[in-house]
Amino acid sequence: MSYLVIARKYRPIEFNDIVGQRSIVQSLTNTLREKKYGHAYLFSGTRGVGKTSMARILARALNCVEGPTPTPCNQCDSCRDILSGSSIDVFEIDGASNRRVEETQQIIENILYAPARDRYKIYIIDEVHMLSNHAFNALLKTLEEPPAHVIFMMATTEYHKIPQTILSRTQHFHFSNISQEDIANNLKKICEAEKIEISENAIYMVTREAQGSIRDAQSLLDQVIGFSGNKILDQDVETILGSISTEIIDRITLAIAANNSADVITLISEAYESGYDLLQLIRKLIERIRNLILLKVDFNKLSEQVKLFSENVESLGAMLEKFSIEQLLLIFDILSNAEYQMKYSQFPRFVLETNLIKTAITDNLVNINDLANLLESGSGSLSNPQIHRASGGYNQSGVSTMDSGHTPRITGLTPYSVMSKAESATYNGKTGKTDENIQVKQILNMILKESKALHIYILGVDRIKINDNKFTLYLSHQAAVQTRKMLIENTINRDIINKACKAILGAEAAYEVVEYIPEDLDLAAEKMEQEVQSPDQDKMQEIMKDPVVKKLAEKFGGKITEYKKEGQIYTEEE
Repeated sequence: MSYLVIARKYRPIEFNDIVGQRSIVQSLTNTLREKKYGHAYLFSGTRGVGKTSMARILARALNCVEGPTPTPCNQCDSCRDILSGSSIDVFEIDGASNRRVEETQQIIENILYAPARDRYKIYIIDEVHMLSNHAFNALLKTLEEPPAHVIFMMATTEYHKIPQTILSRTQHFHFSNISQEDIANNLKKICEAEKIEISENAIYMVTREAQGSIRDAQSLLDQVIGFSGNKILDQDVETILGSISTEIIDRITLAIAANNSADVITLISEAYESGYDLLQLIRKLIERIRNLILLKVDFNKLSEQVKLFSENVESLGAMLEKFSIEQLLLIFDILSNAEYQMKYSQFPRFVLETNLIKTAITDNLVNINDLANLLESGSGSLSNPQIHRASGGYNQSGVSTMDSGHTPRITGLTPYSVMSKAESATYNGKTGKTDENIQVKQILNMILKESKALHIYILGVDRIKINDNKFTLYLSHQAAVQTRKMLIENTINRDIINKACKAILGAEAAYEVVEYIPEDLDLAAEKMEQEVQSPDQDKMQEIMKDPVVKKLAEKFGGKITEYKKEGQIYTEEE
């Protein structure tokens, strides 16, 4: 007998043999048991997940001499003929080869005749989405009300291409991708039956490459067996699949953790010269970072998820100490963007190198909450070891905004970020009462203890006033008012502000957020107009004298070149 490939040799012949589609199996077996099966079925899903196999098993279940039954005997003439593909009453039609309306009309004419031997005349149409629109239209009426002896079973990998008029006339079952664990268990059983010696790691390498398709996994296993024989080594699987070795992924990951950009570039060069696909390399790196993120979130609960990706959890555990969760999330974003760029770049190697350099400097970023605390307290240093890896000190491209040698431009400063604490209740040089200033400061400090983020939101408002035990935040109509109000006034933040107000101003205290037009709020229109027409250079000097601003400028080695005021930008004249 000629050799039969694994995918055909171990093709499911009973409902219980179907892997990973338990809900569909249960639904179909129940309908067969209760004799409530339909006249038209549509099976959709990606390749190799059991659609055609399910249709053949269902055909045998309906035409078996002991049926209709959820357990066909596979011994009667009808079952044997369907298994061999020679049944005279079960027709398997390729939608791509019979897509014209003429072939569809021929099917419609033939269904009028009774089955030659079996209980039902069954039409299995594979890749049904390939039928033309005219063919679908010709099939509509027959599909809705076929003769009692006819049953249609259609399979497709592109469900979205099926007309709604067809979908409404069928019972639709969507086949999901098969889990890696289910595929791995299936491959283990096959290797045991074939007396193949293979490691669990090699099994998972094949499983991962199959991407949810059990047929692809079985075909890959066949290919590996052909290369290695009855004893399969991990290196053999890597060779056949063209996989990136775990060793080089480990070395690149450790180089990123050590902030060693030179080693990263050297390793990329080695991989390139070894003939590795750089796109596959970055995908493996993305997978590695994803696994580290899962272990960082919960090592005990999510370690099994990582093992499915052929990862050594113990070795990854040692790497976890070298990264923060924020750093890993940032690296993941950088690599994901790089993978997209590499697909369309004429220089994918350069894209990979520059983006991996970005990942190697993420350790130098400063956490924005720690920076806010530092500036609020007016003490400390950016080199303080308490300030560690960043969650937000970078721009959308993933580049640090605090690299050495970079002088940040201080723009858009709000009144509270440029004024001293003693002036925290003032605006545009207009002073408030001393006790009011103190109360504002006390409320802001209480809010800071509860929520650093909320404190930052409030520092972004245009003005704060306290009148009659009411803490009022003013937002100009020129700002993104609705977004800011939503951030400040969500349920949790509202409770925090109310709690602070009541503690400082008394039990009857309240707060509100007010949208206003700047000219209408205690500001003379004439003065506003003068400031709009002429940049206030004296104000620039006044701001530079503020102790907080001076400390900020000293830390970053910079100077103020412009500031914003109610939608206007004032720049320093060079």
